[in-house]
Amino acid sequence: MKIFYTTRAGADLEAISSFLRRRSPHASDSVIQELRKQIGALSDFPLKGTPTATVGTRRLTISRYPYLVFYRPEEDTISILHIRHASRRPWGGGED
Repeated sequence: MKIFYTTRAGADLEAISSFLRRRSPHASDSVIQELRKQIGALSDFPLKGTPTATVGTRRLTISRYPYLVFYRPEEDTISILHIRHASRRPWGGGED
């Protein structure tokens, strides 16, 4: 399955990288690399994440870092919808 990052998810990755880079460039690279690795694994295991209250949307918890990836598996594509730090308020699946 092909991984597709929505505009929002791409902006999320950029914001995470920028935030971490100001504190530690090495940490930023490590976190982004791990996020991309675990997101990439969804192509082989699209149902790995847990279902959310939004029909068709799943949540992948990144085990090494406190990030959540919200995604929607489709026929031949996995759409990455949103990536956020786990300490933030819950995401309702809308366009907040």
